[in-house]
Amino acid sequence: MKKTNGVSAQQNGAKHTSLLKSGILLSVMTFASRIMGLIREMTKAAFLGTSAYADAFGIAFMIPNLFRRLFAENSISVAFIPTFRGYLEDCSDGESRKKTQEFVSATLTLVSFLTACVTVLGIIAAPLIVPLFYSGSTDSAILAETAFLTRIMFPYLFVISAAAFFQGILNGCNIFAPSGFTPVLFNGIVVLITYILTPQLPNPSN
Repeated sequence: MKKTNGVSAQQNGAKHTSLLKSGILLSVMTFASRIMGLIREMTKAAFLGTSAYADAFGIAFMIPNLFRRLFAENSISVAFIPTFRGYLEDCSDGESRKKTQEFVSATLTLVSFLTACVTVLGIIAAPLIVPLFYSGSTDSAILAETAFLTRIMFPYLFVISAAAFFQGILNGCNIFAPSGFTPVLFNGIVVLITYILTPQLPNPSN
């Protein structure tokens, strides 16, 4: 009995140590993502300033993000992860593993189908959605530009929802580093691509 209690205490100690390490790593990654997010906004301000095109870019980026919070964050964190953890805890034999695989496959299919439908509808209805985010009358050219940028951004919803699903699987398996690093990578790519592609674009003043 004493030996069993000793093994249990060691397992609990190892679990707490692992949880502490994961928490510290996730905190560091979150801090880094906030820094990169600040750099991203500074880059946006440097290239677009406070022009109407900056507003167009901000709205085009915001609209898919609203749906991302619904599909990629709330549904995954609130519904999927606890249920997936329950399947993992009961995964003791071949039949249980098969049920877990079926649950994961069915959830991925549902998330992919719903986000694909919303993405297609968003691309089609972008000219109708965009005016809802502008107060008062505005230039029709800016509205058209915002709708165009929104159509470009909407596939982001499908990709980020799939990424959030797989991150939910990793979190259910107590692997948290990729979830923390994803925002850092995203903001870094946005900044890098901005500096790479902007010189290749035509200058409207010329």
